[in-house]
Amino acid sequence: MSVVASLILLLAGTLTSLILLVRVQLLLLAHYPTAEWPAMAAGLLAGGVTLAIAVAMALRLRSPRRALMLLLALPTMLLTAGCLSVTHFPRSNFKSDELRAEWYRLHPTLRNALWVARLGEGALILTDVTRKPSNYGEMGLTEPSWSSHFTSPRNGYAHAIDLRVRDAGDLRNWARQGVFLALGLKADRHGGPTDRHGGTADHLHVSLPLRQDAITTQ
Repeated sequence: MSVVASLILLLAGTLTSLILLVRVQLLLLAHYPTAEWPAMAAGLLAGGVTLAIAVAMALRLRSPRRALMLLLALPTMLLTAGCLSVTHFPRSNFKSDELRAEWYRLHPTLRNALWVARLGEGALILTDVTRKPSNYGEMGLTEPSWSSHFTSPRNGYAHAIDLRVRDAGDLRNWARQGVFLALGLKADRHGGPTDRHGGTADHLHVSLPLRQDAITTQ
């Protein structure tokens, strides 16, 4: 295998592992909505195993011992990094310190997804995590009976995040949206003068693709 082919394989394996990291979590959450932390661990390990296989193939490892060490090391490293990502996110990526305090109220899978997205776009700015029905009235909108920004009575987490788009051009915003869609999340652009909803600033709304009853039922 040529060096170029090895690099392509390594790049493809890395991208695949990051996508699987989130998609495996979503697959498990669709069947077990309350298994947030086991789903996160399973997704991180699945991504780590995929990355280990890609690295082993790219390096053409022939030693079973080295391959086994790699198969143990990379999933463990990715699991550790993923766990750190749900507790630590750069202060510069939050609109305010008040919003930063809400980080732990965001669903762990969304926190992992934001960590993955930030690897390719470090300038992401989070603008909203949790909301109350009264917040919509303050924006001149009809108060909804349910929103993915509401904290769930089932697990206490918000299942959506809003990202600022005004500081980036259309191309970058489309790329950001594409990343979240590739990870299996819902990603829609809301707000601005052409949005029929009105009342909110232009933003990218990213949410978990879970049924409403899976979020709201206790």
